[in-house]
Formats: sequence, structure tokens, C-alpha cells
Amino acid sequence: MKFTDLFVKRPVLAIVVNLVILIAGLQSIRALSVRQYPRSDIAVVRVSTAYIGASADLVRGFITTPLERVIASADGIDYMESSSAQGVSTITVHLKLNYDTNAALTQIQAKVAQVRNDLPPEAEAPIIELETADTQFAAMYLGFASPDLDQTQITDYLRRVVQPKISAVSGVQRADILGDRTFAMRIWLKPDRMAANGISPSAVQEALARNNHLSALGRTKGSMVSVNLVANTDLRTPEEFRQLVVKEHEGTVVRLGDIADVVLGAENYDQNVRFNGETATFMGVWVLPTANSLDVVARVRETLDGMKAELPVGMTIGIPYDSTEYIHDAISEVLTTLGETLLIVVVVIFLFLGSARSVLIPVVAIPLSLVGAVFLMLLAGFTINLLTLLAIVLSVGLVVDDAIVMVENVERHLQQGKRPRQAAMDAARELVGPIIAMTITLAAVYTPVGIQGGLTGALFREFAFTLAGAVVISGVVALTLSPMMGAKLLTAEGTERGFAGMINRHFDVVRRWYMRTLGATLAYRPVVLAVWLIVAALIVPFYLFSQRELAPAEDQGVVFTIIQAAPNATIEQTSLFANEIDQVFRSIPETAGTFQIAFPTNGFGGMVTKPWSERDRTAQELLMSAAPALSKIPGIRAIPLTPPPLPGGGDFPVDLVIASPGEPQQVAEIAGQLVQKAFTSGMFLFADADVKFDQPQTEVVFDRDKLRSQGVDLDRAGRDLSVLLGGDYVNRFSIQGRSYKVIPQVERAGRLTPDQLREMYVTGSNDRLVPLSTFASLRQTVEPRELKKFQQLNAVRVQGVVPPGVALDQALGFLEREARAIVPEGVTIDYAGESRQLRTEGRSFLATFLLSAILIYLVLAAQFESFRDPFIILAGSVPLAVSGALLFSFLGLTSLNIYSQVGLITLVGLVSKNGILIVQFANHLQEQGRQKLDAVIEAAGTRLRPILMTTAATVAGHFPLVLATGPGAGARNSIGMMLVTGMVIGTVFTLFVVPAIYVLVARRHRAAEADAEAIGARGPGLAGATALTLAFLFLPAPGSAQVREPEPSEQILPLTLEEAVRRAVEHNPDLAIVRLDTDAGTARVGESRSAFTPLFLATFGRSSNTTPPTSFLAGDRGVAVDDLFSSVGVRQRLPWGSGTWQVSWDLARTSTNSPISNFDPSLQSGLEIAFSQPLLRDRAVDRARYQYAIAKRDLDTSELRFRESVIQTVAAVKQAYWTLKATQANIEVAQRSLDLAQELARQTKIRVDAGQTPPLDLSQAEAEVAQRRENLIRAHTTAGDAEDELRRLIADPSDPAFWRMHLQATQDLTPPGPMPDVDQAVTRALGERYDLARAGHAVENARTTLEFLGNQRLPEVRLETSWRGNGLGGTQFLRSGGFPGTIIGRRTMGLGDALGQVFGSDYPAWSVGLSVNYPLGQSYEEAGMARAQVERRQAEQRVASLRLRVAEAVRRAGRQARGAAERIDAAQAGARLAEERLNAEQRRYEAGLSTTFLVTQAQRDLLQAQVNLLQTTLDYESALVNFEAIQQAPPLAAGDTVGVQGASVVSLPAPSPRGMFRAGSSVFQ
Repeated sequence: MKFTDLFVKRPVLAIVVNLVILIAGLQSIRALSVRQYPRSDIAVVRVSTAYIGASADLVRGFITTPLERVIASADGIDYMESSSAQGVSTITVHLKLNYDTNAALTQIQAKVAQVRNDLPPEAEAPIIELETADTQFAAMYLGFASPDLDQTQITDYLRRVVQPKISAVSGVQRADILGDRTFAMRIWLKPDRMAANGISPSAVQEALARNNHLSALGRTKGSMVSVNLVANTDLRTPEEFRQLVVKEHEGTVVRLGDIADVVLGAENYDQNVRFNGETATFMGVWVLPTANSLDVVARVRETLDGMKAELPVGMTIGIPYDSTEYIHDAISEVLTTLGETLLIVVVVIFLFLGSARSVLIPVVAIPLSLVGAVFLMLLAGFTINLLTLLAIVLSVGLVVDDAIVMVENVERHLQQGKRPRQAAMDAARELVGPIIAMTITLAAVYTPVGIQGGLTGALFREFAFTLAGAVVISGVVALTLSPMMGAKLLTAEGTERGFAGMINRHFDVVRRWYMRTLGATLAYRPVVLAVWLIVAALIVPFYLFSQRELAPAEDQGVVFTIIQAAPNATIEQTSLFANEIDQVFRSIPETAGTFQIAFPTNGFGGMVTKPWSERDRTAQELLMSAAPALSKIPGIRAIPLTPPPLPGGGDFPVDLVIASPGEPQQVAEIAGQLVQKAFTSGMFLFADADVKFDQPQTEVVFDRDKLRSQGVDLDRAGRDLSVLLGGDYVNRFSIQGRSYKVIPQVERAGRLTPDQLREMYVTGSNDRLVPLSTFASLRQTVEPRELKKFQQLNAVRVQGVVPPGVALDQALGFLEREARAIVPEGVTIDYAGESRQLRTEGRSFLATFLLSAILIYLVLAAQFESFRDPFIILAGSVPLAVSGALLFSFLGLTSLNIYSQVGLITLVGLVSKNGILIVQFANHLQEQGRQKLDAVIEAAGTRLRPILMTTAATVAGHFPLVLATGPGAGARNSIGMMLVTGMVIGTVFTLFVVPAIYVLVARRHRAAEADAEAIGARGPGLAGATALTLAFLFLPAPGSAQVREPEPSEQILPLTLEEAVRRAVEHNPDLAIVRLDTDAGTARVGESRSAFTPLFLATFGRSSNTTPPTSFLAGDRGVAVDDLFSSVGVRQRLPWGSGTWQVSWDLARTSTNSPISNFDPSLQSGLEIAFSQPLLRDRAVDRARYQYAIAKRDLDTSELRFRESVIQTVAAVKQAYWTLKATQANIEVAQRSLDLAQELARQTKIRVDAGQTPPLDLSQAEAEVAQRRENLIRAHTTAGDAEDELRRLIADPSDPAFWRMHLQATQDLTPPGPMPDVDQAVTRALGERYDLARAGHAVENARTTLEFLGNQRLPEVRLETSWRGNGLGGTQFLRSGGFPGTIIGRRTMGLGDALGQVFGSDYPAWSVGLSVNYPLGQSYEEAGMARAQVERRQAEQRVASLRLRVAEAVRRAGRQARGAAERIDAAQAGARLAEERLNAEQRRYEAGLSTTFLVTQAQRDLLQAQVNLLQTTLDYESALVNFEAIQQAPPLAAGDTVGVQGASVVSLPAPSPRGMFRAGSSVFQ
């Protein structure tokens, strides 16, 4: 009993198994957490070190460099970058994906501690932060605003009330305040009053440090009482600070309020936050990686609702950005797509099956498989996210396949008349292997995706294994529940009546049409294989010329803006102009809200769009509509961009790093050149370098001689200036249990310009104040805003934003090419952010794809126990489907990204299922005895319906992905486009290519059971047989005749003459040798016919050439040209007229830096059609057609020789069979004679004992018994020899057991019938003899040779024609003025424009020509003609001579057959008379009237007569066999059979097709 029978016979068990899957899945849905993307530990360790007042160069040299040196030795670092700006060093360490963050943080902390003492003492301690979020943005941002409270008060409220409550929400990682203004005691110093009172800045700092002291006194401890002690050594209010005594001299007290304004202000005023145009303070809420984002944000919203009643009067709360809205809407869109997919799949199944009962089975299987996959997700620790939901949508089209195939197979068995239960069991048995193979194949295809490393592996691991789990569960459901439901729901009547019957009848018409078309197609297999090679080879140009990007842009409902301002701008200036950004965004109707954070020289903001259902334009379209207005805002640069589609991206999509050990100026110059080229390329919406040497700087230059004369110490001077200008804090004070900084600094009016420094005083000798102008001067310089490093090298990053329609790979590739052309030796190119992801992740696709294909191949090889069958399955389907899918990325309808690449890998598993169904069933049919060609046609026709159903369900189910819009649509569009187009094109080709490759490659499968099993079911000989069992005709007591009993180890094989002939034709090795000659002839015909097979031509390559600057226009670098070119085409020599046609298509992409080039890059495409036709020589016949005609006749000759060998072998088998029959009959005669002699000896002994006969008679009788026993032994030996002769002719060499079988001839001998007509036999032989036909072929070959040589004597005149359409696309430079002009703009023309020019014949080229060639001497051709004429006459004479010999041989054989028939009559009469005489003599002997001698003599006469009759009958049968064989009776028609006097035994092979040439007097007409 098969495994699947258990579930059909026990339906309750099948229901219970699947209910367990359903319950486990439903419980899992509630337990899974929800995220935007699968969890990926994209961790960053940020080391920030403040060095208040220090320049960028100082920070780089004394802070950044030593820290970088030690941090770089830590483990797990992917790359490291740093920024050294005014007063702060920031080192960002990007850890390897999924590296242990705790281990990395511990190592970095230890490394930083090693050099802490090497840092300047004025620098603050490095702050080490670990960010483990997979996105650079918080899950949501909150905005707080109030018309009554200033920002410091709002910030303090947030810190005291809001931040603790939000942080306490379950799942919140942290809540950061953005744009905060924290309380600080600001000591606004007045330099003039300080100078008047003789107070130096250092003195103020020391006074604050000494008099604002946090004391810890401890406690008193008496014998019974303990009292805590405190002291008011610290200052807490502005008034207390104002009363602080700074200086006392001769009774004069100078307080802090006398020389400074003391106010409770903010730490800094360099931030401006706006929400919907109003000043606000933001709070970013970050969610723990393990938490459910939707639940956490919902809980945060609940907390906010509870806080609103407690807010200060006038304070409002807004939510500028909530990422879960995108997640929620994206999940809703995916669920909508899932519902649409389910509905479409159900409709498609119904249209194919036509029965609601049939549809119910896959309808139940689909949700059961999906729910089961969710249970596996829980076991694996996965989450519900956009990718796993996308996997669930895709799995609908996958899991339905198994159920469809099962239902269709059950219906097929029902239509064969089986009962539902038996049909379900038989269908399930047949499909166990294919379903397991398809399940394992699809599960295996995702294994490389799931185990690959990098970001792609982290993101798609859950996607891949979710799909694989769904497929595995669907296989379980298909083998357990679907057969049981089929047995209960499906009936034979349901498939024959109503709508289902109409569907089945119409599909039968389609199936018959397909089988006819497939049969005709397989007759031209070279053409099919040529098309296969062409389509498969197109993968290369399609892949190379497709646009690439890491991931398609997603509409996440937000447009961000990066603000860049002048290096010397203030917060007031930047805020003034940044407010116009808000106005631009608010003017867009789709805007729901705006937010903005501005700093003096930069800022960040954006707009949140309305829900996707309330707008028609995407975020990318809104970005492009806002870009012109944003570019016109003065004073700042506003760079609009959308969030990166994948986690881990940077601020800008394009992020190219130029790193060098040289000075930053050198690297910045290279980056500046790249930025200029980027703007002129037309590929960038924005491009810039992150390092600019435009920061104005005033350097205080001390005159050291004057310093000494004034007694000024540089250390003291530096500290004084730092106190006045730096803004560093001295210590802290407390307000309501929280500490805040005390910051002394000159008020803003005293430091408006650098010239005001001259009026400031520093401490000289004896604490005397000295003006700075007396010993120092000011020098103006320009420095970088900040200094960058990448991997410890000085670096500049070229960053940019590309507009919609320009692929990231295209823009990045442009910068790479330009960078390689200009960077000097020692300068390296690297990547960061999204560009780094593209270059690291984008290159892993080919390896993953090949690994998937290899893994599928190995899995299928193990399943089929063959290395050929997997090759047939994959080669016949995968390249065609992949080529069809890549066609649409090549045409620009989608791009190659990680989603479309995963779609291609999925496509491999999907389309290979079609091949599995065809190949498995074709092998099964071969094992049942079908020929390979018939088996694959029948298999393809039988499996056509499930293939079309599964393909239609997959395509229709995934089609909503192609049309998807809204959140997450980019990913769904990419993967859906690949699957839908690949499945449609791949299936169409698979239905014809897989059978063609199967016929070419597949091995022959034979039935495992021996032929002997069927022998018992065969009847006796056919009506025309000429045989008779001699024992029943001639012996008086046949029941007493005994044939030799076989040995115990032997097995009797009853054998008819027909069976003997069939075995000989199938197994005779001599016949097999001749059959191989026919196969060799077929190969030679194919070899010669290959001259007319279409030839696929392909060229792919890349070239790069840089020429010296021979022209002043080329500049100093010369002209560099980089070509990426390809060409594909087809060429064929026509099998008539000897013409040759060729169609070729070429495509090239050229990039150059030539200033006179009008395109860069340029796309050149061309389509060329050429035709060449000979007019005299080679037109009627050329060498290729001559060789093909000769090879075809040689094949016919080989087939005739094979047929002749069949006739000879059949004749030999008949002779051996009748000989065996005669020898076995002779054994019966000898046994009968022995029995008579023994009976006579017994009677004689009785007589001798009675004294009636002398003892001599007994001796004679016993001697006669011994003689006849010897005759019996001799008969057995002769029969054994005859048996071995027949066995040699019919034995299967691969079956050694056949030689141990005892052959028993069962065919009966019959008396002679009417004599054949010899004249008619002569006529038939002359018309059908194979040797005569072969001789006729020799005559035809001689004539063909004569005709060919005659044609070769003609002049060679050839007509040559060609046409070509040209097209040009690319990026065109628009110039003005004279040569070479000024580039004023660019126009981009894609490949579609170039193809439109080609097919529109906008730029055609054509040619027509005639060539003539004629040799001056033809002696060689004339000699060949003479030789060919002699050979033709010789062949004709051979035919005439052979006809005479054939007539003579047929007449002689006829006379021999007639004579043998006449001798049989005489032999029968002699045997009858001998038997009568023996009977008479026996009666006389019993009466005492005869002697033993006379009876013995009568017995001998009878024995001799019977043996003579046997020999005469055998001679007659042999003469009749010879008479039939010499005529070579079976006709030449294809499919005719060889048998016993016309009985059907074995089909002869059909002659080779002659469809390429028309019949006539000449094969060349």
C-alpha cells in the first residue's frame, strides 16, 4: 500500500492532520510581531569627543587621528569614517552586519581608554554610543509647541514629564529631544567693565569655580542621634550668581553682576525647529528591534492622549512623522493584493476545471498552506513584515500548483472509467514523485537566497524560508487532504456534463491541436534548438544592458529636504530662508504636514504627504514638482530626496568616497572635478562634495617679542580668550533636583565681528590687563568646514541624488568611470551608504543564481536517478524564462534590483515544474513500451492541462503585483514583473523546447518485467501458419508418447513461431549491427542537412582605448573611449536555390570624454538584413545539396539493407524453428518405437517362458530395445542442437537466464496448401527485392553526381542585396555657438528611441550588387563528367544482371517447394501402409502365425516411414521459407510488418523524411 492510500482510505486521519496545521497556524498569527523589514543588526558605534573652541585641523590632529588608530584594531568593523569639525570630533564605526554589538562595543571602549590620557586635557571625555536601529530615522516624531512658553521651558517640561513617560512605554528604546534648548546659567561678560575693574576672564572663571561648589559634608553621629549636614556652598538662582564676589581690592567689592549680565538662558541658540510653520520642539521615539512597531506606536499614542489633559495651558502636541503609517498602509496593500490574488486564482481554476467541486479542493488547500507557513514562521522566529507578507502573496501562486495537478490527475483517471476512490489512489500514487520533486525543487531554490550573507541575506532570509515553508506545507496538503477530497467530491459524471463537460471538450480540441503542432515541430528539431540557443544567448545582452539599482524607490509618504547654507551663515539667516521651504511644501495640495530643524550652516526637514488613497501623485513625482521651486530659494540649497528603500542607507543615494593619504586639498580638488562632471552629465538632480574649503577663519597671530615685553603668558592668554569666546561651561548648578551648566561668555554684541577682538583684554604681568591689539594681529584665512576621513585616510565623499528614471547604477557607474580617468596613483575609490550596498550586494546575484540552479539540478538528479533528466528540465525551461523576464528590464520597464533578482530565482523553481511534469511522465510511458518520440508527445499532451492551469494560476495570481500602487509597490512591481513575464514566455517555449531536448538527450527506458510474463496470455499461431503436430496426425497412440522432461533447474518456455520471430527481430545482435548502420546513416543525413540549419551568431565584448592628446581639443588627458558592444543574428543557407539570408541586430554603448562628441554615453543600434543568391552555378544544385541528396539515398540504402537482413534473419529463425519442431517430433517417434519394442520384448519373454518361442527370439527382441533406446538418445541430442541454434538467433544477450530455459515449439504443422504462382512471385520479387532497390539507388546516385558536375561547369554569377536600419540614443549635448560650442543642456534618449529609429527606418542604408566568376580552364570538371558517365552505365548494367539472377532464383525455389509438397503425399501414403502392415503382422504374431523377427521388421519399416514423413514435411517447410525469403515479400512502406506468412510481428522502420526536396526526375528540381 502506498503512503497516499492511507489518507484516501482513512479520511478522518487526513482531516485531523490538516486541522492540526490550521490550528497551529491560527495561533501563530496572534504571536508574531510586526515590523517594516526583517530584523537586521545594522549597528553603528559613534565616538564623539568635544573640544570646545578648537579648529577642525586641531581636532583632526589631536583627537580624531589617535582615536581612529586604536579603534581600527577592533574586530567586526566593516568600515570607519570620521568628521573633524569646529570643536567636535565624531568617529562613526560601521559594524559588520549581524556582528555581536556587545563584543564590538566592549572592544571599542577598551581601545578608547588606552589613549584617553593622550588627548588634550581641555578635551572632554569621549562619549561612546551604540545605535542598533536598522534605520536612521525614529519610528515616530512628536512636535510640541506653545505660544506662551519659550523653548527652554518646553524643553525642560519634556525632560521632566514627557520623556520619562514615553521612555517607560513598553517597547520604546529611547526618546530623544531634537531642537532642545536646555536651561543654562548664561554669564554674559562685558569686556569694557571687566577692563575698568581690572578683572581678567580667567579670574571670572576661577571665581565661579571656587564659589559655586557642591559640598558633601556628611553627617553628625552622636550617641543617640545622627543628623545629616549640608551647606549652601553652591549657587542656584541668577540673583545668587549676580552677588558672587569676583574681586575685592582695598575695600572695593566687585560682584559678578557688575561686570556681566546673568540670565537663566539656554546652552545654545543655534537650533530652530518648526512644525507646520510654527516654532516647536521635536521628540524622536525609537522602537526596540525585538518589539512590534505597530503596537509600540499605538501605545505611545495612547500615552499622548492621556497626557494632553495634563499639558501646560496653550501647549499642543502634533505628530509630524509616523513610520508605522507607512507600515500599516503597506501591510494593508499587501493584504489587499493577497485577497485579489486568491480571488483571481479561484476564478482561473474554475475556468479550467469548470466544476465547483473541483475548485473547492485548491480553495481549501491555499489558505491551509498559507496558515501552515505562518506556523513555521513562528517556529523560526520570524516576524510579519513587508517581505514575509510579500512571500505569502507569492506563495499563493506556488501552493496552488500541487492541488491543481492532483485534481486534474484524479479527473483524468475518472474519465478512464475508474471509481472515485480508486481514481484518487491511482492519481496520488502517480504524483507522489512529481509533487515531492516539485516541492523539494522550489524549497531548494530559495536555500541559497536564505543562506547568503550581507544585507540581501539578512532581508530575504525570512522571505525565502517563508516561501519554502509554504511550498512544503502545500506538498503535505496535496498528498494528504487533496486525494481524500478528490475521492469524496469528484465524480466521472461531473466531468462530462454541464460547464465542466464543455470545458473538457474544448480543452481536448486544444490538446489535440497542441500534440499535432508539437509533432510537426519535432520533425524540425534543429530549428527548435536553434531558436532555443538564440533566446538563451539573449540573456547576456539583456542582462548587461538592463538598468541596475539596489532596490526600487518606494513611496513612503514623505519627502525629506537637506538644507545647506553658507559657511558663515547664522541661525537667523538660515531660518529666514528655510521658512520658504516650508511655504513651497505647503503650496502642494498633497501635503499633510511639514517639519524642519535648522542649524546655522545646515538643516533637515520635509513634508508628510496625505494618505495614498487621497492623492494621485507619488512621493517621487511630488519631489520632482517641488524641486524647481526649491532650487530658486536664495541663500540656501534645498536638496529634496525620499527615504532609502532599504535599511542601512545613508543620506544620499550616490555616495562615492575619494580617499588618499595626501592632503585634503588634493582630494577635494578631485572631488570638485567629479561634481562638475556629474552636473554636466544630466544624470543628477543634485551633486556635491562633503568637504569644502570655504569656511572663513580669522587667526590671532601673536608677536612673541611683544608678548615677552608685556609679560603675557601664552597659556593664560589662550585661556582668557577661550573664556570670552569659547562658550565652554565651568561647572553646574541645580534647579529642582536637576543640574545645568554655568557658561561664561562675551555677550553677542561684543563678538559680532573679528575686529572686536582687538578691544579685548588678557592677563599680563602682575595680573595687569593688556589689550590684545598691543601684541597680536588678525589674519584672514579660508579653511574647510570639517575634515573627513574614511578608513583612516583623508577623504571626500561625492554625494548626489538622481531623478526618477535614472538608475543608481547608471549614475554611480558614470562617476566611477570619470574618477578612474582623473585620480592619480595612490588615490582609492570606495563607497558608503546605499552605494556601498549596491556594489557589495548587487554583485552577489550571479553567484546566488548559479548556486540555486546547481542545487536544483542536484536535487532533481537525486529524484530522477539521472543526470540527463535534470538537464532536460532546466535547459529546456530556465534559460527561456529568464531571457523573457530580462527582456522587460532590458526595455526599461523595470530594473535589476534585489527584488527582481529574487523574482528571477523564484522563476527558476516555478518554470522547472513544467519540465518535471513532462519528463517524469515521458519516462513512465517509455517504461510501458512506448518509443521515446511517441512518449514525449503523449506526455506533453497529457500534462498540457496541469501545466497551463498552474501557469495561468501563477500568472493571474501574481498579476496584481504588476499593477500594484501605493506603499511598497516598487518591490511588488519588480518581483511581479519578473515572475509574470518569465512564466508566460517560459511556458510557451517550454512546451516545445523541453520535448525537443528530451528526444535529443533522454535515455531509452525499458520495462523492468521480462517478456516471458506476457507469453502465457498469447494465443496459438495465426490462421496462416503451416504446421501440424505429428504425434496427433501420424502416431496411433499419441497419449503414450513422452517428450523429455526438463531438468529441475530448467524452465519451459512455450514458443510460437510468431514469438520466435519477434524475439529475433528485437534481440538478434547481428540484426542490431545492421540497425546501427541505419543510425549512422541518419547521423550522416543530419550532418549534411546541418548546412541548411539556421546558424546563431553572437558577439559580446568590451573595449577601452585611450589615445594621446593629438588635438588641442582633447586637453592634457587625451581621449578615452569605452565601448560595451554586442551583436546577435541568424544566418541560413536556403535548401532551395542555394540562396543565403542573414538577419543581425547589434547594440553598442560608447562612453567618451572627447569634447567634440555630441553624445556621452551613446547607444548605437542597428538591424541588418542581407540576401545572396547564385544565378547560374550552384543555383540548381550546389555541393551542400548534392551531399545531402547522396546521404539521404545512402540512408535509404542502409534501411533497405536492414530490411533485407530482417528478412534473412526471419527466414533463419523459421528454418531453426521448424527444425526444432521436427526434432521434437522425432523424439516422439523414437519414444513410440521404443515403447513398441519394449512391448514386443515383454510378449516374447512370456512366450519363451511358456516354451512357445525359442530363447533366440527374446535375445533379438532385447537387442532391438537397446538399439531403439540409442535412437531415442540420438534424437534428444539432435533436438538439443536444434534448440541451441534457435536460441542463438532469438536470445537477448542481456538475459543470461534465457539459456537455461527449455524451448518448446508449439506451432502446429499443417498439410501443404495450394502451390504458389511462380510467375506472380517473379513479378513481385522484381518489384520488391531490396537488393534491386539498392542497385537502383546506385544508379540515381550516379545520375545525381553527373548533374552536379554538369552544374559546376557553369559561370558563377551571384546577386548580393542588403538593407540596414540605424538608430542612435543616449545623452545628447545641446550646444550653442560655433564649433565646438557651449553645452547649454542635455537631452536623454533611451534605447526605445534608438529602436524606434531602427524600425521606423529613419536612417536606412541599402546596397544591390552582382558578381561574376568563371574559370578559364575546366579540364578537371570534364574528367569528372566522363568518370561519372561511365559509373552511371556500370550501375545500370548491374541492375539488369541482378534482375536476371533474381528471376532464375525465384523459379528454382518455386520448383523446390512444389516437389517437396508432392513428396509429402507419397510419404504420408508410405507411413499409412507401414502402419497397416505392422497392425496385420501384430495380429498374426498374437495368433502364433508370425515370428518376432517379422514383427520387429514391420516396426522398423513404420519407424522409417514416420521419419521419412517428418523429413519430407521439414523439407517442404524449408522450401516454402526459402521461396518467401527469396522474394523478400514484406513491402517497403513505413510501418509494415514482418511475420509468418503475413502475420503481424514487428514493424519495420520508416524511411527518412524527404520534405526538403520535391519529387521528380531530379531531386534538385
